[in-house]
Amino acid sequence: MKQSIFRLLIVLLPFLLFYSCYTNINKQRKVKNISAFTKLYGYVRWFHPSDEAQKIDWKKFAVYGVKKVENAPNDQALRDSLLKLFRPIAPTLSIMLVGEKATQTINYKPKNHKKFDKTYWQHFGVYLGKASNSYRSIRVNRKNSLLQGKPDLLYLDKLPIIANYARVRLSFDAKSIDNFKAYFGFINFHKIQEFILNPNIINHNQYQSSEWTKIKIEDFATSNKNTFIIAFQQNGLNPVFIDNIKIEYLEDEVWKTYPIENGSFSNYLNKNKQVGSGKYDYYKSNIKRLLIKDTNKDNFCIRIKKTDSLFAETPGEYDILQKQITKGLRIKLPIVLHTNENDTYPILDSGELLKLKEAIEKVEYTHPYNWLGSYTIVWNVFQHFFPYHEELDVQWKNELIPGIMSLYNTQSNQQALKEFRRLMSKTKDGHLTIKSLYDERDYFLPIRWQWIEDQLVIISSHYQVDIPKGSIVNKIAGQPAKAYFNKIGPLVPAPTEGFHNYKMEMYTLKGAYNDSIELTIKTPQERTQSFYLRFKRKTPLFNNPNDSLPRFRSLKNGITYCNMGTLPEDIYIKHLEKLKSSSALIFDLRNYPGSAAYTIIRNLMPLEDTIKPYYMPQTIYPDRKDVNYNNTGWNLKPNEVQFKQPVVFLTNAMAISYAESIMLWVKHYGLGTIIGQPTAGTNGNINMIGLPVGKLVFTGLKVEFPDGTQHFARGVLPDIEVKQTVEAFREGRDLQLEKAVEFLNKRIKSE
Repeated sequence: MKQSIFRLLIVLLPFLLFYSCYTNINKQRKVKNISAFTKLYGYVRWFHPSDEAQKIDWKKFAVYGVKKVENAPNDQALRDSLLKLFRPIAPTLSIMLVGEKATQTINYKPKNHKKFDKTYWQHFGVYLGKASNSYRSIRVNRKNSLLQGKPDLLYLDKLPIIANYARVRLSFDAKSIDNFKAYFGFINFHKIQEFILNPNIINHNQYQSSEWTKIKIEDFATSNKNTFIIAFQQNGLNPVFIDNIKIEYLEDEVWKTYPIENGSFSNYLNKNKQVGSGKYDYYKSNIKRLLIKDTNKDNFCIRIKKTDSLFAETPGEYDILQKQITKGLRIKLPIVLHTNENDTYPILDSGELLKLKEAIEKVEYTHPYNWLGSYTIVWNVFQHFFPYHEELDVQWKNELIPGIMSLYNTQSNQQALKEFRRLMSKTKDGHLTIKSLYDERDYFLPIRWQWIEDQLVIISSHYQVDIPKGSIVNKIAGQPAKAYFNKIGPLVPAPTEGFHNYKMEMYTLKGAYNDSIELTIKTPQERTQSFYLRFKRKTPLFNNPNDSLPRFRSLKNGITYCNMGTLPEDIYIKHLEKLKSSSALIFDLRNYPGSAAYTIIRNLMPLEDTIKPYYMPQTIYPDRKDVNYNNTGWNLKPNEVQFKQPVVFLTNAMAISYAESIMLWVKHYGLGTIIGQPTAGTNGNINMIGLPVGKLVFTGLKVEFPDGTQHFARGVLPDIEVKQTVEAFREGRDLQLEKAVEFLNKRIKSE
């Protein structure tokens, strides 16, 4: 019997080996096909300006296209599949076998081409949907639906705290042949993105007058909403002219004027600059320059007109993209087309486009194609628009084929989600968040832990969980805590060690509802205990341990401590005199700042601010070729109240994004001594794109130090580095705060 089985295996072995090799080769062919589609998808979607390409659902097309090209047996069949897919939306596309001449001559020029304009894509960052706040993408000289509904932000500034619920009014002169909207209202300073996403959250009215007309709008400022916005939106084709902007507030029954910078636009030196003021001057405006008002050469106004372009750079007149998308296929794709008021040229038979749209609408998001389609989208977004390629230790373009293969090999949506996280973590983008339809990890454990001195320490637990504070977690689910975290590490994107630890701490606290996990801990009394905890909380115990610290503390020798992370501006203003009279100040920014942070920096700024550390990518070519940057800053001005005493800032890896900007200003201008740990190394405005499997958030704006050196993956470094210890934590001591007090006491004695 054994001999018979052995003989059978000998007979079958060649067939099994052949089948295994065939399966592997076949899968490699499929991956190659999908990689070719992925590259072409990005070139057409974001760089080919045809009208037809704006009329399809690109999210569904990503999944549909993967399915259509997957089984092409060779390059010839792949070419035919790609042409069938893309010709209805890119009629000037050519695809050739390597070494083959173009088999079809495509006429790019209409007969009377001199009467046509040129159209091409310009990307200011990249616009990916309503959540793209400060980012824009347009086809120059075409109807740009991506820009519709976006008002132009003219002024963004803070009113001084006048009185809670103070009455404020805006007046201005305006004229426009078409209707236009005027926006005036108050928001919390840190919620400017809410206005950009939904402008109608503040007061707005529609106006129209072909002659200069005085318009007034009123609103109320509160202690929590003391940042005013003035914005205008052109609704028709004709421009809107604005002049003599004035803001007044009612105090003791008397209207008093709040000074607006160049509100009458009479400042000749400013006539070629973008008008307006405020932190968010990288919010791209269509307001290009001041114009002479009517015939009076000394009187200027502004003109708001839907922009024909976002920046000066343009492609060549007949630029054609020539790329090799596989070893066997190359493409020719125009990135500049002729256009008139109605169409881009050439005009394709609408029947082919209609058939494609109908087929796309029927596509189903099934595994693994939903993930392969999602990777098609995000690989291109990062390949063409991610601002930190030079700082990465991976070549993103080389991640395409391995990424497709790894997703292709997954067996379920949950397994694919895990693999998708691993692939995206290679960007090291600390902002990167994947919000997936298939993520079952929506609940939290009733504890918080933190890595201190290379040990996982329980820093808090719910009162119903009897785990002593300061206990060391030795094992999680039967594994050593370090080994457990090491397995999670590749799934969590972060650029610095400190922020990576923090994100892993949060990630490991999440799980599926009612799942349980065993923890083995050693208490401060050296007792070993085991606990079974369940993922049942809808929110974490707290986001940041510093959030529970008091807003203000009076310390010895007249030193005042101020927790910036929980500090609203109105509360800060009430304590301003106390802060001013203190012998020294400690500002704690080991968390995300509250609304007072911006004003605190202005209280420390002795001179007007000139640094511009924000770099918005300006893109017209794929693969980041010839990218330029729009360089901006905050344009801070000193407040009347100035702190002259010694100042310390506390910070660590939980200071991310806006908190890091605050620390960047502190570091550059020497506004205080920085004590603690490096910040997160993650800064720049976020962007978001919809995927077949959910949404993905990432960083779209580049930030560097004012001297041009790298900020990403480094962060702001402290002047004095201090690490917490397990012993100090158990004793309830804050070593960084203690060091700050020690440092300031020496400064006080020496002065």
